[in-house]
Amino acid sequence: MNTRESRLPDPVHITVDGASVATYVLVPDRGAALGDVVFCHGTPWSSQVWAETARHLSSRYRVFLWDMPGYGRSPKDPVVPIDLASQMSRFAQLLTYWRLDRPYVVAHDIGGAVTLGSHLLHDSEYAGLFLWDVVTLDPWGSPFFRLVADHADVFAELPATLHTTLVKEYIAGAAH
Repeated sequence: MNTRESRLPDPVHITVDGASVATYVLVPDRGAALGDVVFCHGTPWSSQVWAETARHLSSRYRVFLWDMPGYGRSPKDPVVPIDLASQMSRFAQLLTYWRLDRPYVVAHDIGGAVTLGSHLLHDSEYAGLFLWDVVTLDPWGSPFFRLVADHADVFAELPATLHTTLVKEYIAGAAH
């Protein structure tokens, strides 16, 4: 599958808890869906990381994806909270908006904390939950992220080219 074919369609933006959320729904071209699958990305990713898998599954399942506010095609609005508690609540509200009853859920990185929190704190029910390389307990993040957090003022002064190189190298190491 080439890159163009594996990209997601344009999102439908909906408002959830005061935040604009980019959402995607893929459905089988023919025949009834065998069930519903929801993908929840991690950081610094977006739902695009699931595009090829989502397209493949959409031949037999209804597939739902979202870009958490602050990521992907959802706006990065400085007044919209993007903490875990807010994302957990939004995920629960999205499941209700989509009228999903016990979907299969696939989550990566902080998406695992979001989906677990939605289940434990907001009573979201899943037919199954697949957690892939998730983070759920503090402290999380790589030593590099902790270094940046501890010295944000220093990293803010880096030349743009060096900053770009650091980000590219981090992503290359995290996304195989």
